[in-house]
Amino acid sequence: MKHPSDQELLLAADGELDRGHLDSCEVCRARVQVLDRALADYQIAQRQTRAAPPQPSGYYWFGGAVAALLALTIWMQASPFAQGGPDPKLTPGAFASSVSCVADVQPPAISLAMATEVFGSYGIAKPIPGEFEVDYLIPPDLGGTADPRNLWPQPYSRGVWNSRVKDALEDRLKVLVCAGKMGLADAQRDLQNGWVEAYKRHFKTQQPLYEHAGFIKDRAWE
Repeated sequence: MKHPSDQELLLAADGELDRGHLDSCEVCRARVQVLDRALADYQIAQRQTRAAPPQPSGYYWFGGAVAALLALTIWMQASPFAQGGPDPKLTPGAFASSVSCVADVQPPAISLAMATEVFGSYGIAKPIPGEFEVDYLIPPDLGGTADPRNLWPQPYSRGVWNSRVKDALEDRLKVLVCAGKMGLADAQRDLQNGWVEAYKRHFKTQQPLYEHAGFIKDRAWE
């Protein structure tokens, strides 16, 4: 499936292009949400600058579209975890070596103090409720431990490679390990070395599968 460019998504969201793809693609709808948030921030800034001189008709939408694209580009390029992450220097992963296969384990609750430490290490002083999941790079059911080295603030539903897509990969790896089709150490290594590439390899795709865009396993940080 070929996905439209960001410019085409903006036009489709504004009703200037056919919405056929957008209506059927969860991945691109998630991308539109990012653009919509950036555009909303731009519009708020415009309302706060009432002293500015009048502008030609259509200026605000066009300016907002440009600002949205710019905000998206900056966010995708500057954030160490926006395209899948996390930063390997901050979150290299940590796991218990004695674990073999834990099929059904309840992830330990992340304390406020630990979450604050994790957010702070990524430069997020005031996380927006619902925007992130304090995620385990290696989940507990694959031997991951509740250690700051194994935790990171992953975008919950924003962007393409978010926590919902990673959760789908975690479930696939757990099934393979518990069925004896994959070694636990190999699954842990897949997550440590880059879960996005592991996802592409295991699901044989270059983009998240349609059914994984709405995959919900863990709750967002509130």
